Amino acid sequence: ALRGIPDERRMLVTVDGIPVNDGYAGSVNLSGMPTDMLGQAEAMIGPMSSLYGGTAMSGVVNFTTMMPKAPMFNASFGYGAPFSQGKAPENTRKLSLSGGTLFSNGLSVLIGGNWMATEGYRNEDVTTTTKPGATLSGWSQTNNNKGATAYLVGRKGQTDWEENGQYIKLEQRLEGRNKWRAGWQRQAYEYGNSAPESYVRNANGTVNWNSCTPTSSPCSAFLGNPGGYERNIYSLGGEIETLGGMLKITTALIDVSTNYFVTPIAPISNGSNGRISDSPARSHLVDAYWSRQFTSHGITLGSSWRHDQANNTEYSLGNWHDTTSRASLYAKVKGEAESLGLY
Repeated sequence: ALRGIPDERRMLVTVDGIPVNDGYAGSVNLSGMPTDMLGQAEAMIGPMSSLYGGTAMSGVVNFTTMMPKAPMFNASFGYGAPFSQGKAPENTRKLSLSGGTLFSNGLSVLIGGNWMATEGYRNEDVTTTTKPGATLSGWSQTNNNKGATAYLVGRKGQTDWEENGQYIKLEQRLEGRNKWRAGWQRQAYEYGNSAPESYVRNANGTVNWNSCTPTSSPCSAFLGNPGGYERNIYSLGGEIETLGGMLKITTALIDVSTNYFVTPIAPISNGSNGRISDSPARSHLVDAYWSRQFTSHGITLGSSWRHDQANNTEYSLGNWHDTTSRASLYAKVKGEAESLGLY
């Protein structure tokens, strides 16, 4: 959030000047982006929509990739686990590799990849506003995020998460201040929940699922929502000295091939029904501007074009644990947007 506008869809986020707000909902997804490939971050706070479009109402944040100036190689590995369950990500493993060099002809190359997996984030508590019956035990009184009284009756289970990313970036300085650049970056992740757990017990000690049973009635409060995401960003651009100033051109294709989540709609059992919602999206953009600095004044002339298209489809699942068990089409929505700016 910037300037009190609490929505990432109102803040433009770019990587090397390429917007990463998706074309479906304008949301920002930086999962799988390794921090060791970044050289700096800039924040321009305040409304920037006149230059950058509607997603820049609160400001612009730009991440810049570092480029090697000499032969370099970096490898890092990490492992972590909390001292007690449910307090932090559990059995977390991280691996990052990157390398590059600067050749004598001015060409700089950076190649890298990363991977991370964990067997559980903080457990998702299941609460209810209805106090369990007097004959039930195991529950406890708590408060929700608004301070109201709630009753803790169980948990959805641990959230397993695995992500990976790869990237290649080329940049070459030519004569004078001229240069060209090209890049590719991929981000992907998947997540899901382990078996749910109810804390509530009947008078005879058997498990109580808060007025439902795990094999015959819907218990949506105890169910997780598995999902996954994959995005590829292709970019090409450069800077050219002309007419006493600099012409900068950036083109990019942002391809979100999958962005899905699963909603269980029946019992807790693994073979029950569900629904999968997938929202792939694709964005094309071209940004070009020329600027020249005079003695005490400067002039900038530019044009920006962007085309977004997205499709959302929902299918029924025969088994909500198996995303390939698609049955009938439940709903379908698609749309596109095109913007052109001159300044």
